[in-house]
Amino acid sequence: MTRKHSQDDAVRERAAEFIVEDDGASAARDALQQHWLSESPKHLEEHLRMAALWEVLGDPDLAQRLYSPSSRRRLARVRRVALAAAAAVLIGVTLSTWWLATRPDVYRTKVGEVRSFQFEDRSVVFLNAASKISVRYTDDSRLIKLRSGEAAFDVARDESRPFVVETGTTRVVVLGTEFVVHRTSDRIAVTVLEGHVMVESTRRLVAPPEPDQPRETIEANRPVPAAQPDVTNTVQLGVRQKLTLDASGAVQITTIDPDDEPAAWRQRRLVFSSERLEDVAADFNRFNVDAIQIEDPLLRDLRIGGVFDAGDPTSLLVFLEGLDGVSVRTAGDGTHIVSGSD
Repeated sequence: MTRKHSQDDAVRERAAEFIVEDDGASAARDALQQHWLSESPKHLEEHLRMAALWEVLGDPDLAQRLYSPSSRRRLARVRRVALAAAAAVLIGVTLSTWWLATRPDVYRTKVGEVRSFQFEDRSVVFLNAASKISVRYTDDSRLIKLRSGEAAFDVARDESRPFVVETGTTRVVVLGTEFVVHRTSDRIAVTVLEGHVMVESTRRLVAPPEPDQPRETIEANRPVPAAQPDVTNTVQLGVRQKLTLDASGAVQITTIDPDDEPAAWRQRRLVFSSERLEDVAADFNRFNVDAIQIEDPLLRDLRIGGVFDAGDPTSLLVFLEGLDGVSVRTAGDGTHIVSGSD
């Protein structure tokens, strides 16, 4: 006897046991029977088969016993339990099918890993290192949620299905274009490479406050573009425009220099133009196990620019050590600690 036949026989025997038990079955027994039936469509099938066989057996004496009042009550209970089990199986199958059809696909990358994925409409996403998105396509929408990190999107045009990227309180809505969304612990940046996008926020977007003192910028002949005032909670961005939104709702819109490459990380290069040192370190940390930690709070807002190899944090550390008032040391666990020096 094969294992399958043995399992089938066990199912038949269990189904028969439930049917031929005496009329003293308890509510607990009925519950046990219903649970067993709901475990598998095969259980329900064999139960109904045995119930039908029980009902049509040709032995007159047995038939008389079968159709006694107590047996009819037992058979009615069998039918009720079977119908309830059938409903449970149907609901379970329906919910499982619905969940499989609507659950978002999740894409993620590890530290140092950059990957690209193509969706069913031929749109492509490039996922930066240590990043995560979830994707749900329906008949009338294409929804992407950037859970962490950074992603560049090359969207196939479909006017009947807007392409929406959500992250935090921000939504980016397009029909077909190319853009980058970057999420850090305290800010979100959207950069348009081709076409235009609509950026929406549940917060009212406001111009950033003027700093009490000008920030020091370590940059090669690239001034920091001025903020755009009077921005509402919906903004349209054009080619090579970048919107940066911090946790307070303060927004800055800049124009990207033609020499800048906002998605250079796809080639494992990091290009910075007057970026905060804390954000620069975070980008390096996506590619390297030995993290860079900015210990001095005053250095976190230091603005730097340049082109670096994503997998070579030494190039950044050497650059920082060459600045006045900055020191770098490496801890026992490999962490590179950047602090102020006397």
